[in-house]
Amino acid sequence: AFAAHGAQAAAIALQESPLCTDLDRVVTAESSRRAYSASDAEAMHVVKGLHFGQRKLLLSEIEFLSRWFVDHPSTVNRTLCVYAGAADGRHLPCVFDLFPLVRWFLADPNKFHKAVDRSRFPQIVEVLNDLFL
Repeated sequence: AFAAHGAQAAAIALQESPLCTDLDRVVTAESSRRAYSASDAEAMHVVKGLHFGQRKLLLSEIEFLSRWFVDHPSTVNRTLCVYAGAADGRHLPCVFDLFPLVRWFLADPNKFHKAVDRSRFPQIVEVLNDLFL
């Protein structure tokens, strides 16, 4: 119940936030330019068990689902997310906890991380350890 409330609160905050608009994520010809500068991300390859790529993926998934449910609130109990290429998925339990009403079909021929244990989420997770064709 707390996780569902947390996801709902995040979706409301996202909807009402004047700091987060669709234009924040779009680069156009009029966008200002900046010189590339390398970050120190390579020096901090893993933080709390997730490397930076997985952390960005997790944030993108949370943002997508939050925006989806803001725009389609009546679908919250009927959403099936088909995730082709989901392995290793060590970040997915966090998403499952935040969106406990979403059902997940995870497909990937690669091995899933032990954190993606179907027995922890038997009602919402199905795993296909094969190609999704």
